[in-house]
Amino acid sequence: MISTEKIILLSCLFISQLKAQTDTLITLSGKKEPVIITEITTSEVIYKLPNKTDLPLLHLKRNQLSQIIFKDGTSINPKFKSINPYDKIEYPKAKTIIYFTPTKLFQNHIAFAYEYIFRKNIVGIRIPASVSFMDAYTLKPQGAFLHRTDIHRTFTTGIDINFYPLRLGKLKYVTGIGFQFAQFAYRYYPNYYGSYYLREPKISTGNHYSFVINNGIISQVTKHLIICGTIGTGSQIERGLYYYTAGLRLNATINIGYTF
Repeated sequence: MISTEKIILLSCLFISQLKAQTDTLITLSGKKEPVIITEITTSEVIYKLPNKTDLPLLHLKRNQLSQIIFKDGTSINPKFKSINPYDKIEYPKAKTIIYFTPTKLFQNHIAFAYEYIFRKNIVGIRIPASVSFMDAYTLKPQGAFLHRTDIHRTFTTGIDINFYPLRLGKLKYVTGIGFQFAQFAYRYYPNYYGSYYLREPKISTGNHYSFVINNGIISQVTKHLIICGTIGTGSQIERGLYYYTAGLRLNATINIGYTF
């Protein structure tokens, strides 16, 4: 009869030989499963069970694994979703986002933005644009003795450079810098010599320039729906005929985006 010691020894040899011929999948919970991997795609692992090779192939999503260990001892991180699974740098697909800014409706503007987030998902370039849907020259006058009244933007554009340093599940913190250019229309009342003021207002346009530092949060609600809220503080300059001002700038927006 075979002794107990020999049975244990043979079992250990069988297990070690099995491990030498199999790959290992380690799940997010830490469970180790010996398998025979037949294929690795950008999204899943296709494999067989070592003792049931006659069964159909099994599929497991890579995002359910923490590590893949091959029978030769090499390993990869399943989060590296490049075509070559041995790559040690993850290059996820770049994202394009089209934003609509409903908060601008309160300022009589229709506003959109286009953002392209580069492959490493760290840096994005956003181009905002808005245009007024109200005639800037039909606003209610505010007095005949003012030098300028009723400043109203006709359009706005610019460029934002955003950085995404942290990932918080479906939430991402965003910070960056923004440069903004806008044109505004206004009435002004020229001051003539003496005590005489022209009571019929003149209409002119001016330019707005600002620089802000943005901070905010982006939430990916669904696969394609994104909500982004940002607050920006900085400085601004506005120039127009008979009008010049410089001061602090505050931006606060909520954007709804579609990503693809």
